[in-house]
Amino acid sequence: MSTLIGLTGGIGSGKSEVARLFALLGVAIYTSDEISKRLLDTNMDLQVELTKAFGNGLYHNSKLNRKVFASIIFKNEKSLTLANSLIHPFVFRDFESWVSSQPDCSYLLMESAILFESNAAKLMDKCITIYSPVELRIARVIKRDHCSREEVLLRMKHQIPDEEKLSLADYILYNDNEHMLIPQVLDLHKKIK
Repeated sequence: MSTLIGLTGGIGSGKSEVARLFALLGVAIYTSDEISKRLLDTNMDLQVELTKAFGNGLYHNSKLNRKVFASIIFKNEKSLTLANSLIHPFVFRDFESWVSSQPDCSYLLMESAILFESNAAKLMDKCITIYSPVELRIARVIKRDHCSREEVLLRMKHQIPDEEKLSLADYILYNDNEHMLIPQVLDLHKKIK
């Protein structure tokens, strides 16, 4: 059976960029953030659960209104916890199905912004955390998502602090504009294989 590796980092740390580098090396990547978005729009059981919890205004033509959902969950800690408790089991089941469908290889990678917060790390054999300074992350997200600094800070507030993520990691990659990222990924790929 393949070794399961979790890949995480705070918003704007470069998870997608690092995952693409691993994919270029032939590693199968499970992008839990993208999969959860797909499940929110396609899994009727999940839609029913969320509608029961948050009301009928969440969905239009079976598509989640992400702005409405974000306005509910990112302004209220209890709502965010409830949403996560409903969504995560569906993602975990999908991940387990994905793992069983993969050919046997040395390792598989799950990319997740909330690997530790969601307890997905407990499914992993090892975890990688990407470190980037907060101000650099904020600038990246503002540029990428065309949002305000306040919106970025609100989203960051719901992720565990970098220090905690770093302390929980088995491996750390630095995406800070000081360390070259590709050599770090190549080196880590050799270690994990």
